[in-house]
Amino acid sequence: MNTSRSLLQIIAERLDTGTIPLPILHPSTEGLHATLSGGGLELKQAKQLMLQDPTFCIHLLRAANSDFYAGMTKVGTIPDAVKRLGPDRTLSLVAEIMTGQNHRLRDPILNELARALWTHSIVCARGAAWLMRKAGYPELSAELYMVGLLHDIGKLLVLRVLDELRDCSDVDLCLEESSLRDLVDANHDQHGHRLLKQWNLPERYCDMAREHHAFDFDPDDVELSALRLVDAAATKIGAGWSADPSLVLSAMPEAAGLGVNDVALAELEIMMEDSLARISPVPLASSAVPTPQDEQTVTLPSVKLASEA
Repeated sequence: MNTSRSLLQIIAERLDTGTIPLPILHPSTEGLHATLSGGGLELKQAKQLMLQDPTFCIHLLRAANSDFYAGMTKVGTIPDAVKRLGPDRTLSLVAEIMTGQNHRLRDPILNELARALWTHSIVCARGAAWLMRKAGYPELSAELYMVGLLHDIGKLLVLRVLDELRDCSDVDLCLEESSLRDLVDANHDQHGHRLLKQWNLPERYCDMAREHHAFDFDPDDVELSALRLVDAAATKIGAGWSADPSLVLSAMPEAAGLGVNDVALAELEIMMEDSLARISPVPLASSAVPTPQDEQTVTLPSVKLASEA
């Protein structure tokens, strides 16, 4: 137990430095290196990448909400961020991220956990956007897609710290995968909240990252309820690190707060299961690209992310 507390303290200290680089999760970014080095990366590829990977997404939103734009309305969607930064700055930001850091975790176990986290984030993003439209809040679907993509960003931070600690001789990380998952889970909501806050993302994004596992919450908060429902649905269908088919979504207070019935929740599960089954790492350049006018209609490799309600 002492070792666990000590390790949690070490992780917290590393996170306090504020200099932890986030790893890239998308499995197809390797193929973009040649395109990038040849100067052939297009804006549509960059936009799609940012809609499919939490690291690219959060860096773009951070840049668009930096101190340079203090006093302006905070932006929370990819089209709005690209519009503010312009195509040249957007493309250069992608290049900086891809060439300026080791964008894969070196430890194979942690890398597999990261890949599962990517799947969970994508499925949650799609589910959140779909659910908001189904519940009668289509104007919120684009933002909830972003929240679904970023809600577990705290886990990504901790995975990076653990990967770096593998090289520390004074830290023993010979742990089973289940123990590593417990370490990553511990306080990830607080870590994510702090990061989003430090990077000037919209306040609602920060709050939902902190509260998506909170015991006390407001079930009438439709955005938070939608996020918590799709997070539970992802766990139920096994989109992530674990599966719990026994979860009953209709019994959750979030369902009542959002006003969705058993039929809608069953449709949500089917849609998310279909998304999970069809995600495949084909090159980004071959995928369809979302338009700024319809951000919630997002396309993953072979996966349409926006089903009609």
